[in-house]
Amino acid sequence: MKDLEEALAHLKCPREHHRYLRTTNLLERLIGEGRRRSKVFPASQAGKPA
Repeated sequence: MKDLEEALAHLKCPREHHRYLRTTNLLERLIGEGRRRSKVFPASQAGKPA
């Protein structure tokens, strides 16, 4: 039950703020995705041909 309350906590904010909350979540997602993809090519091998 606590998890559900935490998942729906953003709905307690005014409706005008929902767009910004969603945007922040999108930004976090993009940053995480960039970090995940950068781990594929370590910096020491980034400039070497395959």
